[in-house]
Amino acid sequence: MVSNTSKELPHFVRKQVALESQRLVDALKPAQIVAELYGHRLLCVELLPHPAREGEVLRSPFALLDFYDQAWHLLFRTTQGHWQPVPEQAPDLNLSAKVQIIIDDPDHLFWRA
Repeated sequence: MVSNTSKELPHFVRKQVALESQRLVDALKPAQIVAELYGHRLLCVELLPHPAREGEVLRSPFALLDFYDQAWHLLFRTTQGHWQPVPEQAPDLNLSAKVQIIIDDPDHLFWRA
């Protein structure tokens, strides 16, 4: 599922976000992933069943793509819940490359299992 509540990004960037968000969601199946656009930030969240309350869903954010200074910055969520830049990843205008890093997760920053 992809939601878009932003009109701040240029049209061509929003189109790129929609396409890459869907690619991320499809690539990470069967995990239930949503990508939500808030202003210039794309938040990637895994939806998990609540362990004790049937029918409730837990939201677990795992990646943040932040567009500023005309480039995408990729961040991961630490075990303390803080957002940190992915090491050795320079900002880049190429959103597809950043999404591929999330999918491949070579440093196990997004999927710690």
